[in-house]
Amino acid sequence: MKKLLLILALSFPGTCIAQTPTQIGGISLGSDIHDYDQYIKAQTTLPIRFMEYLEEVELDRLPGFKSGYLAYGNCAEPGKIVRIKLKYRDSSKAFFKELLEKYKDRFGKPDKWLGDPFHVITAWQWSFSDNGQQVELYLHHNLSDEEQKLGNSVKLTLTNSILQEQACFTEKFPDYRKSKTPEKPGHVVTWKDLIPK
Repeated sequence: MKKLLLILALSFPGTCIAQTPTQIGGISLGSDIHDYDQYIKAQTTLPIRFMEYLEEVELDRLPGFKSGYLAYGNCAEPGKIVRIKLKYRDSSKAFFKELLEKYKDRFGKPDKWLGDPFHVITAWQWSFSDNGQQVELYLHHNLSDEEQKLGNSVKLTLTNSILQEQACFTEKFPDYRKSKTPEKPGHVVTWKDLIPK
């Protein structure tokens, strides 16, 4: 298969075969969180809500980026970085348009549109598979919806490693999400309890 792709690339010189992206801003998926201590704000480390098998920590002073987060496993492979989220310093639409063209040159057309129909939020996704690694790449622009992250951002995710962390956590803590607080005896729930007043 690789030989066929190489022949096709040589036959069509303008064509590029996208390699699976695994790093941005000098940070690599699959590497150890402690390799980047100089950029990490350790006091911000928290488990991710509803994904307790991952922890997330803020980044600071990463060249070219305003802010960012690293998510890493705490069960199957503790400390292994499985997601990189970075916000570019330049939040303009003009920068995003140029950035998107650079992404397309490097990775080809996106696989999926994830933005809204009115393009208030612009979001594209690329998916890659290489030697058992599943990587998702997201490019995002938003200057209007304050419920979402504003500006231009990128996210790289090692999806198969996240699934491994989830499976490990579920095996170790099978009852973690089960409710431990039963309803009060004798209390009958009515619609009045369920609708805001």
